[in-house]
Amino acid sequence: FSLDPWVLRLVPLAFLCAETVIMMLAASRDGGNLASALAGTWFVCEVRRRHGLYDLSDWDIAGTFLMALLLMLQRRDTLAWRDALVLSTLMACAVMSSWLMIVVAGVLVGCLGIEALRGRIKAAPTAAVGVAFALLAALALSVFAVGSQQPLSVAVDELWGQMYAETPLGRSLMMALPVALGIVWLAKSCGRLGPRFAALSLIAVPAAIYVAQQRSHVNGGYYIGLVPPMLLYAASVATAQVIEALADRAAQVGVSRAVPYVAAAIRGALALAVAVVTVRSLGTGEMGVGAEQLTILAHDMRADRLPIFTNSRDLVPLLAFERARAGE
Repeated sequence: FSLDPWVLRLVPLAFLCAETVIMMLAASRDGGNLASALAGTWFVCEVRRRHGLYDLSDWDIAGTFLMALLLMLQRRDTLAWRDALVLSTLMACAVMSSWLMIVVAGVLVGCLGIEALRGRIKAAPTAAVGVAFALLAALALSVFAVGSQQPLSVAVDELWGQMYAETPLGRSLMMALPVALGIVWLAKSCGRLGPRFAALSLIAVPAAIYVAQQRSHVNGGYYIGLVPPMLLYAASVATAQVIEALADRAAQVGVSRAVPYVAAAIRGALALAVAVVTVRSLGTGEMGVGAEQLTILAHDMRADRLPIFTNSRDLVPLLAFERARAGE
């Protein structure tokens, strides 16, 4: 066993890698290889702002199970008992990681219920998933009840500001167009189970955070860090489809024999341009709520000669780096 920071971060790093791979696979299923590449690139840009690594929180653990649920629902035209068992297990693991996942689990059960009422999937396995959800919901409500006894810690305007900062738009306003395209794509694709689950989750999670903060006081706006992977999945699929359409249309202007090559070149150029614009200025900007603690330590320790006991060999260069950033 070890308390070295790099050792403590191995587990959340493993879940972060798994979450990235699952998200890329989900994007590939709906938007092809280009969507997969965009999703992976954009999510890697978010890593330095994720609480899972610098704060050892549970977002990427719960997020891994969230994306696995989405992957299970994609191209789902039936629901066997084995599928119900897998979905129930993923729900349980997700809720054990973060109480907020009970909201997503509720969306999942609702989506499955709609499919069962339409006769597209079997009712008995769907009911079994509903029973598993009910048991998990009872556990989550006990957490909610405890939080209601706590004082209000975050004002409403601050809450929405925290949520905005955790989205891809909080990293770069250049993500506004891909995110908008993703929302439009989700709205148009709600006839399918996977996109419907993603769209309703993206609505339900912010609403649940607001309600929980008003009634239970157990969270802050940073809880929305659970769903950016799903938002990036939709944004990457929609952006890839737009790039494909523009490339194919532009290629039609050229000679017919060269259309495939021209389309491929245009597709590559557009994808590269989107990547450069949306990833630009990645090395600057805010680190995320909570990451400023090291900066405070680097500043305050200059005013005294108190000893610092640590098992981190990286503390000295990190403090020097923070002082350099602050110009001290």
